Amino acid sequence: MVESTETQGSERRRAPRAWVPGLAVLTSGTQPPSVWRVSNLSSGGIGLVGDGRLETGRHALALHVAGFEPLALEVNVLRRQLLTRGGRCGVKFVDVTEFQRRALADLAAAAYVPASAAPRALLVTPDEARGKSLRRELKLLGFEVRSETSPGQAGAWLQHEETEAMFVDESVVEADRWSLLQFVRDTAPEIRRLVIASDVRGFRLYYAIKAGLVDTLVEPTIAAEDLARHLAGAPVAAVPRRGRSAR
Repeated sequence: MVESTETQGSERRRAPRAWVPGLAVLTSGTQPPSVWRVSNLSSGGIGLVGDGRLETGRHALALHVAGFEPLALEVNVLRRQLLTRGGRCGVKFVDVTEFQRRALADLAAAAYVPASAAPRALLVTPDEARGKSLRRELKLLGFEVRSETSPGQAGAWLQHEETEAMFVDESVVEADRWSLLQFVRDTAPEIRRLVIASDVRGFRLYYAIKAGLVDTLVEPTIAAEDLARHLAGAPVAAVPRRGRSAR
């Protein structure tokens, strides 16, 4: 069952709004995705906070909320984003199915309990074996480690938990045409951003380092004492001149 746009618009105005620790990725046509933090959620729509401009009209929205599977929705932008730093805008859900309605109700009703006070590290890699050693060494240093396979879900957890360091696998430095590293630098620059890689290969990682999105590189099998040095603020590995060695 799909509800009419008029019904959904009326519901958006009346429905109670809840805070959820989430991230919204909006796409429209061939334009690059825009990434927003969730400020509130209701059964009829969602409030967003972010930088840059968001055009009015219909968009596809991928909603990532900590602890839940991603949810794909269609939305209309109600209020056009005018500010270029920390601005707000609202979107209305359209053509909501019964499955989506139930999923939205579960998100709004969930109890998002604050995490413990222990220092936290976020590990983002689709390869469980690649992150196993690094996870062990981080725990030896006293970190609680959160592991995610996708940048969207990782970004959602960053809205829920205080995080000291984020480790991103080189394979997901830029996934789905948006950069988790860029998002974190813009919204939480105090978080250390480390990329799991042996050296600089491929243009995405090369330019992420050149743009200052990466604090340093770490190998998957790095020892705890070397990892502690990197976390203390060691500079990023030198970036070679562009050529065969950097491809």
